[in-house]
Amino acid sequence: MKAIRRFLTLLPWALPVLDLVGIAVCFLAAHLAVLGLPLRDFYLPPLLIAMMFVPFVFDAFRLYRPWRGDSLPRELIRVTTAWLAFLTGLVVLAALSKVTALYSRIWAATWTSLGIIWFTGTRIVLRTMLGRLRAAGLNLKRVLLVGNAPMLLRLTATLHENPRAGFVPAGYVAPERFEVPELAELSYLGDISRLRVLTSGPYRNIDEVWIEKFVKGHGELGNGLSFD
Repeated sequence: MKAIRRFLTLLPWALPVLDLVGIAVCFLAAHLAVLGLPLRDFYLPPLLIAMMFVPFVFDAFRLYRPWRGDSLPRELIRVTTAWLAFLTGLVVLAALSKVTALYSRIWAATWTSLGIIWFTGTRIVLRTMLGRLRAAGLNLKRVLLVGNAPMLLRLTATLHENPRAGFVPAGYVAPERFEVPELAELSYLGDISRLRVLTSGPYRNIDEVWIEKFVKGHGELGNGLSFD
């Protein structure tokens, strides 16, 4: 169990490191497949530029924020777009420097394709691992729900159907207790006037408080995962 917790604490650092490793591995694999050995010196500048700037580009595309609440397809589209955006900038830089003729187009296309496979593949693997850990009861977030009956029913159904999202309802705050079977397992904690008392007292360790208007923005709730 301690090993799993340690693994979870290291995850926020794992993805940027894997991205940097992937840049180098895909670069060398493309060079080996297209140009063979030895490595040509004038091919090193694109690699060094990528190692220095890709993390900033990926961060600008929100690729290193927590995954919880974000869908995998959207993440894969963003990482592919970010990689292609960086490479487009690299091509523009090469054109301005008048060195594009030095580089193989087949090598460039191979590096691009291998990079897409690496970046999307690592994210799929990490999300799958996190999903299984959360389904087993690890890396969960306790959520206090505030809203009306339709919203509560909708959210609790979504959370039960998607245990890999890692959200666990700790109870709900509403004008009255709702006598419906779907909410029977949830603790009724009183009306909105008690919210401050609850979050500063017995429920001060709650990770998140979801209020009706805020929750409406979580359309991808069931598909998302998070490092934190």
